[in-house]
Amino acid sequence: MAKGVTGARNVRTLRECENHSLTCSWNLLYGFPGETADDYAPVVAQLPALVHLQPPSGAHRIQLERFSPHFTDPGLGFRERRPAEMYRHVYDLPERELADLVYLFDTPDAGIDGTVEEALQQAVEEWIVGYPESSLVMEVDDEDADGVVVRDRRYGLPHRTHRFAGWQAVALRRLEDGRTEPALHRLLADDGHTVPAEALSEWLTHALSLRLLFQDGRTYVALPTRDLPAGKHEPLAEHVVPSPRGDRMTSGLPLDVTHLRNGRLVDVTEPLPLGAGGRATAVAVRFLRECQGVGLRVRWRPSYEEPAYDMTLLRHLPPPVESPGERGELSSWRAGHAYGMLYYRRGPGFVTVMGRRDRAASARFTLDHADLLSAFETVLEPSPLRELSAAHREAVGLLAAERLALVTDGWVVALPPRIRRWPVPATGI
Repeated sequence: MAKGVTGARNVRTLRECENHSLTCSWNLLYGFPGETADDYAPVVAQLPALVHLQPPSGAHRIQLERFSPHFTDPGLGFRERRPAEMYRHVYDLPERELADLVYLFDTPDAGIDGTVEEALQQAVEEWIVGYPESSLVMEVDDEDADGVVVRDRRYGLPHRTHRFAGWQAVALRRLEDGRTEPALHRLLADDGHTVPAEALSEWLTHALSLRLLFQDGRTYVALPTRDLPAGKHEPLAEHVVPSPRGDRMTSGLPLDVTHLRNGRLVDVTEPLPLGAGGRATAVAVRFLRECQGVGLRVRWRPSYEEPAYDMTLLRHLPPPVESPGERGELSSWRAGHAYGMLYYRRGPGFVTVMGRRDRAASARFTLDHADLLSAFETVLEPSPLRELSAAHREAVGLLAAERLALVTDGWVVALPPRIRRWPVPATGI
């Protein structure tokens, strides 16, 4: 397609989008003239290692488009072409006139097909399925400031924790930019590490076997992300929780709710007291809101207290799992939930809130009054009303009247999440 990019550079882009919580909408194209099964074998073999990165919307056969290199130069392989069939249902024109008018063209299939095409399609489908529950995170080793720990929680692969020290830790960091083996060897020497060429080759082979690297020809790219929060001015409290496998891992979620996080799946270990009122309910709502904001799937159950408020206020948050004999509003919550029903965005000196909980009447609010904006930012954390200023209490009343804050037994918490990660594809909302 003459885009001037490489597979290694594309993988780096996906990793950096993940690092900074940027939604990347893309697709994987195949069917180019001259491509062979040998071209795709190393790609298909490495796709399971990329499952923690945002997947494509699908794998699609290329379609000839006007102004593309393959359209401009038939010598690249698409010599036989005709206006796409769909245009015949729109325009009653001879084919010669259509060919001067339309943008898309039908051509005979080129490139891979058969079992290779099926393997590519299957690998992409597995990627899409596994992405929500996958992570591969590199962190500084608590026991060695110069070392790194890589926590592998990818779908379809063994869940393991790897530690690298010395020149190996430096090499993994250097490969974040993508390097050939000779270039990496020179950089390590520049960093003061004398590494025999044979030892570096063996380490690269080992890291590839662990699926911590992507290889594109002679270039190697490190796959672990740094898991950086998108909004540094509003960090999530980090704490350590035990994982199901007995090791320690950083959750990155509020401290107040006991939970286990495995990749992008969160299991809440105790019922959430949404009907208890007061601080307990405000804390539970804040936890669900923060999970929603970073795109985590949550498995949780409510306690049995009957809420004293309208539970449709919470329908934008992750719904509970199904339980025998549950109340009707809980099943309605699951049926009516959709990602992005309520969220806010920051601007310079204002916050915009978008609301779609009522499908019949979408709403948009701009919070730019100083007291209103300050109150909203304050009650992003569960707050007792008695400790708020008079101006903030008045502002909370306005927020509650617009269903943007939950007030319960003397406590208040803001309801809209700041969405740092959109669904993939983002059009899923």
